[in-house]
Amino acid sequence: MVEAADLVIGATRQHATFADGLVRALPQRSWSLGDLAHVLGSDGAGSVPLGEGLGVLAAWAFERRVLLDGIHADETDVIDPYGRPLPVWDLMDNQISVHLPPVLTALRAASRSRA
Repeated sequence: MVEAADLVIGATRQHATFADGLVRALPQRSWSLGDLAHVLGSDGAGSVPLGEGLGVLAAWAFERRVLLDGIHADETDVIDPYGRPLPVWDLMDNQISVHLPPVLTALRAASRSRA
């Protein structure tokens, strides 16, 4: 299933790296949610290729991966709250709430019809 995916999104860079290990061609298609949000949000959704599909979106984002230089995983990874107190769950909720909007906007744009 992972091999056929145009885009793989994990909660952390470690998740993306694990997916890379499953399929050699994935480094261009696997992302942590925060890294993808950072790359997509830095250019604005207006630059995302419209209606070209997730494969083209993944390649477009990969070309901009240099925007992550100097950004540590602690700044973009979503924390794992399992077995931890409620404030950690709240932190995870906040991280996802910040990272998700630019990703959803880009996913919609990539799948939008060009008609």
